Amino acid sequence: MAQYDLNLIETLRSLEKRWKVVAASIFIIAIAVWFMTEDPPPYYIASASVKITQYNTITSAVLKDNSFVSRRTDNLETHSKVLSSNNLLILLAKKMGYIERNKTVEEIADNPKDLEQIRRMREIIWNEKEPKTNIIKIFSKSFDRKESIKLANGLADIFKQYNIDEANNQIVETRKFIETQTIDFRKKLDEQEGQMNTFISEHIDNISLGEDELYEVQKELTRINAIISSLLPQLQQLEYRLSSGNLNYIDWVTVDLGNNDMSLEMLNQEVLGLQLKKIQLLIYHKPESPEVLDLEYRINTLIQNMAKEYRSIFDNLVERREELLLKLNIIPANDAVLQKLRRETNLLKDTYAKFRNELQSAYIRESEKIVEVSVLEEAADPTEIKDTTRWQKTFLGAIVGLILGVVLAYLFETFDTSIDRVEDVETYIGVPVLGTIPHINVEETIEKMVAMHPDSETNKNLKYYASLVTHYQPKSAVSESYRKIRTNLDFIKLQREGKVFMVTSTTLDEGKTTSIANLAVTMAQMGNKTLLISCDFRRPSVYRLFGIDREPGLTNVLLGNYQWEDVLRGITDVFMGDMIMLEEVITNPGLDNLNIITGGSIPANPSELLASNEMSNFLDKMRDEFDIILIDAPPVLPVTDAAILANKVDGIIMVYQVSKAARTSLKRAVNHLQNVNGDVWGVILNDVASEIGIFSEDKDYYTRYYTEATPTDDSLVGLITFKAKEIYGKVQGKFKDSQAEGKISDGSDKVLGFFDKIFSPFPSKKKKDSEDEDDEFKV
Repeated sequence: MAQYDLNLIETLRSLEKRWKVVAASIFIIAIAVWFMTEDPPPYYIASASVKITQYNTITSAVLKDNSFVSRRTDNLETHSKVLSSNNLLILLAKKMGYIERNKTVEEIADNPKDLEQIRRMREIIWNEKEPKTNIIKIFSKSFDRKESIKLANGLADIFKQYNIDEANNQIVETRKFIETQTIDFRKKLDEQEGQMNTFISEHIDNISLGEDELYEVQKELTRINAIISSLLPQLQQLEYRLSSGNLNYIDWVTVDLGNNDMSLEMLNQEVLGLQLKKIQLLIYHKPESPEVLDLEYRINTLIQNMAKEYRSIFDNLVERREELLLKLNIIPANDAVLQKLRRETNLLKDTYAKFRNELQSAYIRESEKIVEVSVLEEAADPTEIKDTTRWQKTFLGAIVGLILGVVLAYLFETFDTSIDRVEDVETYIGVPVLGTIPHINVEETIEKMVAMHPDSETNKNLKYYASLVTHYQPKSAVSESYRKIRTNLDFIKLQREGKVFMVTSTTLDEGKTTSIANLAVTMAQMGNKTLLISCDFRRPSVYRLFGIDREPGLTNVLLGNYQWEDVLRGITDVFMGDMIMLEEVITNPGLDNLNIITGGSIPANPSELLASNEMSNFLDKMRDEFDIILIDAPPVLPVTDAAILANKVDGIIMVYQVSKAARTSLKRAVNHLQNVNGDVWGVILNDVASEIGIFSEDKDYYTRYYTEATPTDDSLVGLITFKAKEIYGKVQGKFKDSQAEGKISDGSDKVLGFFDKIFSPFPSKKKKDSEDEDDEFKV
């Protein structure tokens, strides 16, 4: 199967084929560009450079690292935006005189003319940042050289002054801000210090002076808890001894109060001594003795004194412990509040100190002028730019037209589904191309026929007769094309036998009937006994080409109403028909070998009639009677008649009109015929354009070839005379038989008189030679 991806060669062929599209596209766009443009005047581009620095004074450089509220430090991108802002453009327009100086921004915004001027300046003025530098270049474009310089330098100066004003205005505002903040922070600091002092005075006893004091309180609390824990059981023992009255056992109480107080220790020692004495007295005395009772009294008194002393100490310790616990609970809260007051006070002190320093720096900066923008290079010599000339634009337009034309040609070629090259057909459908037929100019032939026979102008079948170019114009390029097809068929017949051929097409109106009629004439002109059968029962037209009646015909034979000999038409029937220019019928040999069987009456079932055994038997009989049998069949795709006849014939010839039917339709038609065992011998390309074929270029060659060589003897004239007389004899015999049978009227004598006029003596050789000397190369 053929591949239709356009390669380089096919693309070049497509461009060659559709060169008119490319040429028209180039011409139209180039002409349009030429008339729509004109040579523009040269314009000038001037450039000025400005340098951006953050500080430009010694004091600023010294103070910049200590600045708390720093001045705005614009980067290059910000400066670039400022340069293209409306504010600076308005100032420049006023400086250049484009806008009145006393106009406000609101008045400019309400004036369309002023706004248009600002927009124009935005288009002709721009800036660019120099890579890896702090330099910005300002560009201006104008058709006036001086104006371009003024615009660039003017914007640079305005930007410099604008930056100075902005920077120094900011310094003043900064100084005022710092001054106000310094006063505010001084007030806040005084208020904070007053709050802290008041708190300290109110909570002097419940605040710690430090971590050491807190540690001592906790240490004392721990010691008191230990003493209470040791003292409590002994105190309970003493109180129990007093309450029970049992003083007859030896016991003692020891506790360390941590204050070097020896009174309790001495009382304890005295009690112990009295207890020992009592024990010793009880050895020799009775418990009721006065000595023992006196000792017990003294012991009891000492114990009571000790209990009172211990209770007093215990109560004091408990009270001290409560004081310490209360102090531990109050001191942390007061300390936290005090610490917060101290932090806030310190922060205010630091802030106030910084603002005081910044205020001093602001006073110094205010006394100087800060210049961040300096003009590094002024515009002096602008560059002259010559824009694209009219011819250059036209050339570019032609290039665009060429590209567009190539695209259009490619699109036309892509969407063109027809096949217009021989190699495409042979590759796509796999069968050879038997020949190509150029376009038949029927109107030209009709004009020649009417010029020679004015009475034929009203003939309704004149256009059909004009299509029979192989008979009426045997020396034309079209006739030679049919003879080439005939030759190609003869060569193919040397390799495989074939006598019966069906000529069909893919669809309607592709010229199959015209092609088969002309092919039949060329076969007959070679001396082959040729039979032309019209099997297109649906749209019969063969009979119109030869000016004969349609009925009776093939359908009548197949239905058994006639014998094939009765419907066979020959040259005599052509003479008796409506065909004009009988001189050519006589002088151009070949029609005497041509026999025609028309379609006959139109049947109701053409497909069944063609598929009948009668049709097969009829073709078998014709094989024995004729050398070449050509069958005009209906198109393949619309009806099935051609498929029915495909396996009854020896070969099939497809007629394909270039650019008429899609290539897929041609492929489908060929496959359809091959599927029913049809043998497609080849394809005839019909109505081939001059740029595809060679006919337009070689037309003069064919004309000279057939007209220059005028016979120098009477051999050709004798041959024509012989053939004409032979035909005349047959016609006379046919007319006489018809008159005898009463089939024609006696008025047919006029026809014989016409033949007598035609067969008048030919010019002599001597006279002919003298005439040819002047008309040797006349067409």
